[in-house]
Amino acid sequence: MALARIVTLPQSPSNARSRQVFARLREADAAQCTDVFVLFTSVDETLAALRLASRLARSLHGHVRLVDFRVVPPGAPVEAPTGRSPIEMDAFLDRVRDEGIDVRANVYVCRDTRHALPHVFKDRSLIVIGARQRRWPTRAQRLRRMLEARGHFVLFAHETATR
Repeated sequence: MALARIVTLPQSPSNARSRQVFARLREADAAQCTDVFVLFTSVDETLAALRLASRLARSLHGHVRLVDFRVVPPGAPVEAPTGRSPIEMDAFLDRVRDEGIDVRANVYVCRDTRHALPHVFKDRSLIVIGARQRRWPTRAQRLRRMLEARGHFVLFAHETATR
């Protein structure tokens, strides 16, 4: 697993500096046309999603890209978030290595996940989300609806289905 890259997303693309950051992110991702993205949800659910994404990426001759959104509350500085993302923790990295999954990880620090989504994924991205089946709407299901509304292809990976 490649070392996680931390990207601080400005609150909105209202100024020239913000527009430049967003443009560079889009250009960097444009070359990755066969990438399979995985959204971090929880450790076990994300590992299930990584297993499925790894098989898909091999079939597409692409890469697996793990994405974690670190939402910083209002009043706290976005440029210097406290703590670490779960995908940066040694225990998680060891489990990914044990699975033999080659993944590139990015941590996006932002105020709101909804506003960050269009700046992270290019049009019609293939995104895998690990989730448990529930009777009530979950965060993962809400993310799926947001992503599909923006034209992305979203797959759910259930832990028991990917072993």
